[in-house]
Amino acid sequence: MEKISIEQVKELLLSGTLKLQPTQQKLCVQILQRIHHKMKLGVSFENINVHEGLLINGHHRYICAQLLNLHLNINPWSSSSQTTVYKWSEIQIEMTDWESLEIIKRHNLRDAFTSGIDIKAFEI
Repeated sequence: MEKISIEQVKELLLSGTLKLQPTQQKLCVQILQRIHHKMKLGVSFENINVHEGLLINGHHRYICAQLLNLHLNINPWSSSSQTTVYKWSEIQIEMTDWESLEIIKRHNLRDAFTSGIDIKAFEI
């Protein structure tokens, strides 16, 4: 299975087509690759949380859905006065995986159970 590349992600971030504004300064390429792969397989993900055009929670899901031209449902959310708003062009893509093998396994077990897809299909 082909992985999304950092170049594809950067191109999207700089495209000016993203409607929501980020409130998170960094993205993890490995998380993007895992979510993107699962979305391509048909795994459904939780709604993203949005407040007045600000993406509060779900940055990785949002980017992957945009790359795949998929729709994600939105939960209306609130933000605090401490919320920092960034520009997509400022977002850093980190190469270090933010999730441990145990967390990845937990996510994969949950996603296999809820989607009915064999967990082996999640290996990339």
